[in-house]
Amino acid sequence: MKPLKAIFNFVTGNTVGAIKELLPARYKKKLEEVGIDQQTINKVLGVQKQVLEGLSNDPEFLKHMADKEVEMERIYAEDAESQRRLEEAYIRSEDGYVRRARPTWLYVLMAIMACRIALFPFIAMVSAMIDSGTADTVKTVLADFPIPPQFWTATLYSFLGYGGYRTIDKMGGPRAIIERIRSRKE
Repeated sequence: MKPLKAIFNFVTGNTVGAIKELLPARYKKKLEEVGIDQQTINKVLGVQKQVLEGLSNDPEFLKHMADKEVEMERIYAEDAESQRRLEEAYIRSEDGYVRRARPTWLYVLMAIMACRIALFPFIAMVSAMIDSGTADTVKTVLADFPIPPQFWTATLYSFLGYGGYRTIDKMGGPRAIIERIRSRKE
């Protein structure tokens, strides 16, 4: 219920109320000690709005931002060109490993998972059965091989990231995907 209350407070303009709904109790007290209230936040937001309005009418600032945007586009174009040259070099390579997709990191993660999930517990189980032969010993040994959640997270993100990257790459890159989406809307 707290998230709904927080969303309601935020939508109705009560930012402090929204923050207080989501914070644990010990932090709510700190917020009250500091003395942040809705009026203070409204003043800060008002000043921010004035600054942004002033900058949006300043021709010097607008020229500076346009120059920065041109510079960013130039850097992006150079980066895209270097990526294209790198891909060309991969394609021209005589080495088969270099020519195809190289998810070496994923191969390493799969090898580690195979050892952690199958090989190490199997070896421990066999040695426990040889030593004592009881099922309780085997269960205890298998319980000693947990896989840390961080490893699962890193593996999942690696697979999803690589799969997503290859999919986008095969579709012609981000700009091609955006163009396909735009053409469907028309």
